Amino acid sequence: MPCTIAVSSNPSGPFSPSHRFLTIGLLLGSSAMAFEYMGVATVMPATAEQLGGMHSYGLAFSLFTLAQIMGSAVVGKGDVQFGTKTLFVAGSLLFVLGCIMGALAPSWWLFLVARGTQGLGGRSMQEGLGALFAAAAVAALFAVPLSFRIWRSRGDG
Repeated sequence: MPCTIAVSSNPSGPFSPSHRFLTIGLLLGSSAMAFEYMGVATVMPATAEQLGGMHSYGLAFSLFTLAQIMGSAVVGKGDVQFGTKTLFVAGSLLFVLGCIMGALAPSWWLFLVARGTQGLGGRSMQEGLGALFAAAAVAALFAVPLSFRIWRSRGDG
């Protein structure tokens, strides 16, 4: 029996041309964060042992969470000043940089710095995703166009 995929004929659905990139970005961003949460918890014991960090094992999780908490204030101010798109892109890049740093870390302490970088970037990604989702939901529910501020930072005019 062949597998079929139902495609909505609704021109304003989540995968319509006007919303496709937003929907894919929301799905990929949420999936990246979920994978990070589950993947890191799975491999952390082996990573800590290999890098000699069993004595401060909990710091890997604590620094990530602390960076997210502290990042909330920074991210909130950055959203107002630079716009949601800039916030999301910067957070995504910071998160990826933290992941690469963590994967290539030769020592436990550099790995902990990478975890803090991931936490700050992850918070920025989550705030950006939340703002984008909220704007898209409001636009869909109330038939209003997406906020112009989401797609352009204040410096764009």
